[in-house]
Amino acid sequence: RWTGSSWDLHENSFYFGVFPLLLAVLGVMRYGKAHWPLLLVMLVFILIAMGHHGSISFYALLKAVPIIGIGHVPQRFLNFVVLGLSVFDQLYVMAQRESSGLQSMLKNFLDVDYDSQLNDIEFSLNTMYLLFSGALVMWMAAGFTMLEAGLVRSKNVSEIVTKNIGLYSIASVMYLVCGFYIMYPGDSAVSAYIPDFSLKYLGMTMGGQDKSYGSYAEASDFFFQVVFVATAMSIVSGAIAERMKLIPFFLFTIILTGFIYPVQGYWKWGGGFLDQAGYADFAGSGVVHLCGATAALAAVLIVGPRMGKYTSDGKSKAIPGSNIPMASLGGLILWLGWFGFNGGSQLAINTASDAIAVAQVFLNTNTAAAGGVIGALLMSCLLYTSDAADE
Repeated sequence: RWTGSSWDLHENSFYFGVFPLLLAVLGVMRYGKAHWPLLLVMLVFILIAMGHHGSISFYALLKAVPIIGIGHVPQRFLNFVVLGLSVFDQLYVMAQRESSGLQSMLKNFLDVDYDSQLNDIEFSLNTMYLLFSGALVMWMAAGFTMLEAGLVRSKNVSEIVTKNIGLYSIASVMYLVCGFYIMYPGDSAVSAYIPDFSLKYLGMTMGGQDKSYGSYAEASDFFFQVVFVATAMSIVSGAIAERMKLIPFFLFTIILTGFIYPVQGYWKWGGGFLDQAGYADFAGSGVVHLCGATAALAAVLIVGPRMGKYTSDGKSKAIPGSNIPMASLGGLILWLGWFGFNGGSQLAINTASDAIAVAQVFLNTNTAAAGGVIGALLMSCLLYTSDAADE
């Protein structure tokens, strides 16, 4: 720039010399072709300045053109180009002031560890999938409660509701106190048949967890496992409905959820002798349902049938439920929860193969439930149609 006595040279004015040249070309296209020689002279000055990392302002060069006597620049053309160059020059100066910040941003962008970020995304995705699946299984507690409450007599509904809410709460506490560690002792196991005992997980906090546990958070694994424990005990609750007092039932819940279930769960899922023998159990057909069914069988053998269920000659008598719509809704809730129970047992959703496997599990679960309903309907028609007609 001309200061009145000398040319003001500032650094890097021509790093983007092509842009001011473009403005000059636009000016010529707007005001005619009579100034191409002038543009050539400008271009020579620009190239010289850029080649030497110069600092001569294009604005100054344009002002110098009339002084050195090369042609006459129309005032409108001069104003057009000078205005554009002035705006560009100010923007460039502002950009220079922020260059250190931009360089830092660019460096941070290039230094990002994308593999680590991808692992974090996969870890988060699997964790959320386990939590969502566990929430569906937890909702099965509502299904069991409604199913049992709808199929018992009205006088026993409040006790059934209390038992189901109580057993879920006891299972959650006992599995945290000792059950989870007994089931998954790791290298601390005494043998393939006997796990270890510890109160380790009472101190489970965020600070004590990291990605070293596996492909999902440790707390999400606990939550997904504890709802399985409650499901096993819910099987017992349904089997002994209307025939077992509340306190003995809760005492049995403590024993099963805190000790019996974890020990037999260790035999397979904790790496015990069944796992070493090659026994397969994807979603708990043995660990959860066989355990619950065996405990239920033991309980009913001890407490016997409901009073009034059988006549003196041993014939079974129907005991109508108190609320069939409620029982039906409970069954549908269980149907929904089973998608989390079985689908969540894949334990991952971060790859295409995992997603395909989960979709197949959902399909199989839905088909199995539908087949069970159709089979029950057909058996009911075959076994009970004649009796209904006789009545």
